[in-house]
Amino acid sequence: MAQENSINYDQESAASYAGFTDAFAPVAQAILDRLPALAPHSRIVDLACGPGEPGLSVLERYAEAELLGIDTSQDMLALARARTTGRTNVRFAQMDMRELDIPSDSIDAIVSRFGFLTLEDVSRSAAEFARIARPGCAFSIAVWDRLELNTVASSSIESLRGLTDDALLPPLDELDTRAARALPQHTLTQVGVTELHTELFSWSTPVDGFGQLWSMLTGPGIWQPAVSTLDADTVTELRRRYAARFEEYTTADGTYLIPSTCRLLWGLT
Repeated sequence: MAQENSINYDQESAASYAGFTDAFAPVAQAILDRLPALAPHSRIVDLACGPGEPGLSVLERYAEAELLGIDTSQDMLALARARTTGRTNVRFAQMDMRELDIPSDSIDAIVSRFGFLTLEDVSRSAAEFARIARPGCAFSIAVWDRLELNTVASSSIESLRGLTDDALLPPLDELDTRAARALPQHTLTQVGVTELHTELFSWSTPVDGFGQLWSMLTGPGIWQPAVSTLDADTVTELRRRYAARFEEYTTADGTYLIPSTCRLLWGLT
């Protein structure tokens, strides 16, 4: 199985993803709720922090902790820094999870939401996770499980399939293979965590109307390379397919309530 899949975010797509901060807030809270208790002044790393979550949510509970958020996208990091003006215990840096510029045995807690153990080379990133963690380091992370459990992503990819070159679609089908192998759980076990818990976590996101859903698919973001190749007639067909995928989630007032499920993993190294 390929190990080098990733999704890159430029300025526009980073800003688009940041718009999901509220939609993913229940996941950040779930990560925080399962994170083993931390001592004051703990050093926390947020792997693939994007626009700053879940690390900034962790700081709401542990105000004296020191947070380092890392991401490969400078545009994501710029969004994260904009949310932390004036805070001296937060730093964001451009790093690859597979090669962290962090001293060994130096970190007290590691969190991540939808980055670590998802699509990257999990063996290399997990080895770095184990290297930087102190013995007894607390961790709490969220990963996407089966693609079908991510309603927006699965609806998007299935609506586009056959209308565009599949090579232009993000490599999300690999989530099914990784979930079937329980790859995140097995990988953490292999790097020697001493305590590991896992569960599926579900939540629902309210969406005002179909226009908002359509913007998720056709606006800046991971689907743009595929959508941008479509002619007007094909876009019409795409819209029909996409709308049909969400019909069952329509509420009585014409808004939507979109369910999603991810996998949580937490414990101690």
